[in-house]
Amino acid sequence: PREEVKRIHEQRLSNGPGLVTMAMCIRGPDLASLEACQHDIDLARDFGLIASMHIGGRMLFNRRTRDGIEQLAQSGHLGPHINIVHGNKLTDVEIELLAKAGASFTTTPEVEMQMGHGLPITGRVRKHGVEPSVGIDVETNIGTNMLQAARFALQVQRGVDNIAVNDAGDEVASTSIPSRRALEWATIEGAKALGLESKIGSLKPGKQADLILVRQDDIGVFPCYNPAETVLFQAETGNIDTVIVAGNIKKRDGKLLFDGLAEKKRLLVRSGEQILRNAGIKVSIANREEMENV
Repeated sequence: PREEVKRIHEQRLSNGPGLVTMAMCIRGPDLASLEACQHDIDLARDFGLIASMHIGGRMLFNRRTRDGIEQLAQSGHLGPHINIVHGNKLTDVEIELLAKAGASFTTTPEVEMQMGHGLPITGRVRKHGVEPSVGIDVETNIGTNMLQAARFALQVQRGVDNIAVNDAGDEVASTSIPSRRALEWATIEGAKALGLESKIGSLKPGKQADLILVRQDDIGVFPCYNPAETVLFQAETGNIDTVIVAGNIKKRDGKLLFDGLAEKKRLLVRSGEQILRNAGIKVSIANREEMENV
């Protein structure tokens, strides 16, 4: 509802200097009528917000509005303010329309492979000169490691490209996408998808001071000859020594600097327990008490 978007935008997330800014996750043509899609996109545009939609995970015949992308293109509703998550089953025509309009694409490769969406859209959008960003999507199903997400996206697409080379009767002589490109998917391309590339996503004078420092003397990443490849293929979250967000240290010496973490964990356990009970799933009280003391 417009009034709810207005309330949140004016009172909670005014898109000022804070660390959290506002965007809209809209239903899109997979789940809504054309009129509803146009309404949601107009609403996002009125408030200067990104309109992100999870689409393309369903077969064409299961979409609420089958030719929704084409109609949104015709009515002028596509543009850089549109973010497409997944997109696996979008047609080549739909991808071309979105790419020409300047829309961004976000692949969540591990979830997409698990949920039957199809192969990640990475290579298909790159053919149109667009680099994707990467994400997680369902944090109750898979881990939240963005390094793993970028690694997964890169290796799946390399595999697809290698199959094409083999099918053409040739041996694979080199990798199709460099490692550094996948790191960009997890950094500057994510910033672009949010419309925040002038503020975050890379280390440049005038940008927000966001840094992640990875130890290079841990046995799993030592010796480090190529930093980009080491970070992408060998590093894990446990190798991250320091995290600085907007100039403030949030993790140091491998430990989070977070007050009240134990209380937050207790609240998470109780909240999770309530969700499980509401779903009719039996919860062990002993297990809850054990988790609360972790």
